Amino acid sequence: MDYQEYLQTDHWKQVRKRARKRAGNHCQICGNRSKLETHHNNYDNLGHEKNSDVIVLCDSCHMLFHGKLPEIGGNGHGFANDWKSYKIANLMGISSELYVLLAVACNYEIFSEIRKKICLDDLEDRRARKFFVALEECYRQGEMTEEALLGRLEDEELRELLLGSITSNTFKNAGRLISEGLREIIRRSLEKLRRANISALVRSNKDSDPKELKQLLVDKIYLDKELQKLRGMTT
Repeated sequence: MDYQEYLQTDHWKQVRKRARKRAGNHCQICGNRSKLETHHNNYDNLGHEKNSDVIVLCDSCHMLFHGKLPEIGGNGHGFANDWKSYKIANLMGISSELYVLLAVACNYEIFSEIRKKICLDDLEDRRARKFFVALEECYRQGEMTEEALLGRLEDEELRELLLGSITSNTFKNAGRLISEGLREIIRRSLEKLRRANISALVRSNKDSDPKELKQLLVDKIYLDKELQKLRGMTT
């Protein structure tokens, strides 16, 4: 039985019905309740699907999901489309950090400014860190081209993601997505530093070096101010 025939079976109709009930009869990406479809996340258990094997999507999200990467910009949806694309990318196993760097790579002329705002230590995702290293190496060698970046990416999956992004013009209007994504990366990095700072302050006692204690307090004030500025930029 081929896949299209399977989709006509009573078994699949029951799987689809149960999936929609679990999803509350709305799209699991955008919340839309109309034109719902049930999508296979994988085909490993075809005919014996687990709950995690299927997802309920509206028709527009379903079309985005079947693209190599979600399309950004040029369709009038603005921030709502950026948010939807991030969520779909995460469901496809692409972290928000890597997603932003893919957008940067497709607009590589801005990397000289991007590297002033974030560094390798700001990134937590392993693949995003690999991608950033490749971008940085290209920049330092004066080889900021798509071909040079592809040549420096040893991870075949990263190469395929970049190629898909380039050929589909996925990130042709990604300025706002990049700006918002960078703010999120910086915010998480600052919050991580702040947690470490507070832990150090909690561990301090009357025998602590006064200079070290003062520096911890100065650092905390700085981190608090930077986080407050970021919050102000998103309100």
